[in-house]
Amino acid sequence: MSDREYTYFMVAGSFCKIGVSDNPEARLKTIQTGCPETVVLINKIKGNVERDMHEMFAKYRTNGEWFKIQGDLRSYLIKHGYSGSDKFGVATSNAKPYTVIEAAEVLGIPARAVRDLIGRCEIRAYDVSSRPGTGKSRYRITPQAISDFIEARTLKAPPTKASVRRKRRTRRAVPQYV
Repeated sequence: MSDREYTYFMVAGSFCKIGVSDNPEARLKTIQTGCPETVVLINKIKGNVERDMHEMFAKYRTNGEWFKIQGDLRSYLIKHGYSGSDKFGVATSNAKPYTVIEAAEVLGIPARAVRDLIGRCEIRAYDVSSRPGTGKSRYRITPQAISDFIEARTLKAPPTKASVRRKRRTRRAVPQYV
């Protein structure tokens, strides 16, 4: 057994993958590539206890290292930070969802830009207002939705007014030939 091995629990929809890896975060990315649902790393245990975990949850096994989340397995995952699936079927940890203003701070962009991105469906969000669709929406954005957005698109800081002025001056300073 390697000192750097971890047994991990990753959730995708209503299924959990129990496996072993030296780097669970990198493994998450490779699993996500072949999985149509968003995969979330719920827990990792130092050492290789994969076989023990597979035996413990054997009655929930569906295929290979994948298990249906129910019964004892569900209880175990909740104990380690799993809180079910959000409105979109994305497995979530107990991390609190962000408001539009909080998401704007995390992303380093104005709140109105976050609302525009939600409107264009570039950031997944759900409406928690008492009457959705009335124009007075109160959105919540999961941490997973923010990380998905960051991975899908590289955010660039908007140009400052000074840099725009410099560009204009250089355009005007082009010599004119007579």
